[in-house]
Amino acid sequence: DRNKDIILTSSIIGISGTAYIFDKKNKSLTEEEVFNLNKENISRFDQKATTNYSERAAKWSDAGLLLSLSSPALLMCFSAARKDALDLGVIGSQNLFFTAASTMLIKNTTKRIRPYVYNPDVPLEKKLNKDSRQSFISGHTSLAFASASFLSTSYSHYFPESNSKYLVWGASMGLASTVGFLRYKAGKHFPTDIIGGAIVRSFIGWGVSELHKKSDNHENKN
Repeated sequence: DRNKDIILTSSIIGISGTAYIFDKKNKSLTEEEVFNLNKENISRFDQKATTNYSERAAKWSDAGLLLSLSSPALLMCFSAARKDALDLGVIGSQNLFFTAASTMLIKNTTKRIRPYVYNPDVPLEKKLNKDSRQSFISGHTSLAFASASFLSTSYSHYFPESNSKYLVWGASMGLASTVGFLRYKAGKHFPTDIIGGAIVRSFIGWGVSELHKKSDNHENKN
């Protein structure tokens, strides 16, 4: 539907532009700001994250995200989906671009400080940059769950009667959850950052797919 595509594309451009403006206004943390941080000001639910820091976990989360982002390509294994390859590519791209743009907007407006900044074992130079202010919400988790939701919802549209759709949902969401856990272990995000990203972006992945789903009445007319 051209009208829906125009609305989505316009929204993506608008959100991206707004996020860029806020990003330009954001400043890196100063040494004084870092030294004045107190983890006691964080909720107990999130406090444990301030003791985490792992470059290895961060690298594994990058690998997990790439795997999750590429997972919708599995739809091309089925002839029914291959007929709609171009449409699925457009919809999938809209899903990811909308997620990325809105995630950056949230990050640049909330400016929440990442957990590792509270960790005394992390080098100071690592903490003194704008990225240290982009904890909420988790971008990796958002993209992974948006991709997983898009794949699973699309698969369910093509094979609504198949029990294998539950396996697709479980595997894709399991991978996305693993990405979120690795971001937590890396000290990049608090649990609430990950939960927020998972919930909001799963809804977006589902919503973009549902928005493009043909209604029964439309199918009957054709």
